[in-house]
Amino acid sequence: MNTQTQTSDSTEPPETYTALQEVSRGDRIVINDTEYRVVILHTGIRALFGTDYPTLVGPDGDTHGLGFGKIADSDADGVIFLDDISDDPQPSDLLAGYDDVTIHEDDAEAAFDVLPTTDTDECPCCGNTSATFEYGERDGLRTRELRKCTDDDCETWFVRDRVLDPSDAATVEVVTPSDETVTLELSGVYRETITSRFKLDPRRDAEERWLQASEVASFLRKKMGSDDPFGVVKPDGHRSFRNGPTWKDSKYGADMLVQFVPVELDE
Repeated sequence: MNTQTQTSDSTEPPETYTALQEVSRGDRIVINDTEYRVVILHTGIRALFGTDYPTLVGPDGDTHGLGFGKIADSDADGVIFLDDISDDPQPSDLLAGYDDVTIHEDDAEAAFDVLPTTDTDECPCCGNTSATFEYGERDGLRTRELRKCTDDDCETWFVRDRVLDPSDAATVEVVTPSDETVTLELSGVYRETITSRFKLDPRRDAEERWLQASEVASFLRKKMGSDDPFGVVKPDGHRSFRNGPTWKDSKYGADMLVQFVPVELDE
């Protein structure tokens, strides 16, 4: 966060609007004396009050996208939970004015400390095994990933906290760009990088995800299918990533690449 918007360690009106545009993961936002934690920033995603907004987690574990700005055709401005925005927003819909909002800088890792935690793929609230990956951090063999449950009745944000196993190994059959079927022998830990020509998910830019060999094999196995493979796999990678497999969504002119680079991690 730009310290020019700060007074001591918190913001004061009228700098609040500017400061809200510059919050970082882990920062604390106090609204009407209730403290929320920034767990992720959404960029390039159109919302009513702008294109960038943070998702907050509250004291009860509830999560909200936070919009901020001015109500059209009025002098009212402030903050609002995006879930509460109606088709015709009114000044009374605002959660608070800027006078009742303060922002405090904090460490990015603090965002992990306020969410449900698990060491498996299962959502700790509903047991669903399908979740979107938002971002992750690594310290030695330990990784912590922010995920969001894809169950429409749940949509819980949670943290997967685990220790990677460098001895993990797996095999998988893939189809190459030359239409050959080959068996890949995978072992250890891989760094995943996703490249999309259309930047469908700008949150993934410059983010790193760490997967074990069996997880890479599972991803490739699902793409290859049994009778109708989706995309192709370059066993030796793509361009500068020639020492690990790369999945492409098309043999020619691919719109998306998923690269898996083998890495050696210290304890």
